[in-house]
Amino acid sequence: MSNALSVLGLNVQYGSDLILKNLSFQIKKGEIVAIVGKSGSGKTTLLHVLAGLKSFSGKVELKETPGLVFQKYAIYPWLTVAQNIAFGMKAGEDPEQFLQLSGLHEMQNRYPAELSGGQRQRAALAMVLAHNASLLLMDEPYGALDAYTKSKMHEWLLEVQEKSGKTILFVTHDIEEALFLADRVLVLDDGRIIEEFLVPFKRPRHKDIKFSAEFGNSRKKLSELLVE
Repeated sequence: MSNALSVLGLNVQYGSDLILKNLSFQIKKGEIVAIVGKSGSGKTTLLHVLAGLKSFSGKVELKETPGLVFQKYAIYPWLTVAQNIAFGMKAGEDPEQFLQLSGLHEMQNRYPAELSGGQRQRAALAMVLAHNASLLLMDEPYGALDAYTKSKMHEWLLEVQEKSGKTILFVTHDIEEALFLADRVLVLDDGRIIEEFLVPFKRPRHKDIKFSAEFGNSRKKLSELLVE
């Protein structure tokens, strides 16, 4: 399988501070990769570099079109769901397939204020997909959701990925989220990748794996890496 993204010797500097330090990694097309790390370790900075929002030194090779999904819902409050998804699409293109994919067809005429947190996040992701993004860069997209809604969104995201084949790189502080969603987890500390963790579960996945001994062992290993 070919690479969607290749990073080699990536550095980001603010003044005299080196925020990201000689990062090198690859992500294959259709892969889901999580980035975990302490606050201030450079996770969000990395996503912003890959989205073209920050300057850097080193080499970044993108084979897919990136789209950034923020933690705070990046949708326009004065537009309906359908209008938000259609915003920026080419003239004549129909947002219907993205309404269906996001499960928001019945709510297409509602405004963001009339939606739940999970529905707003689905609308935000549908907007990114409608702009032909094939590499989804997700910055703690479910951090503000309650546990039940977050769990449902995890299942929905895996369904979307299975149908669309999108490549996903996401940042999270939630180890359980990283293990349930990702194929690999990159552990970032002080601007460096200190560990690459291969998740031992195949896709498609069911939420019941969270109660398995193997899941518990994986969670323990990742937790230990973050407190060292």
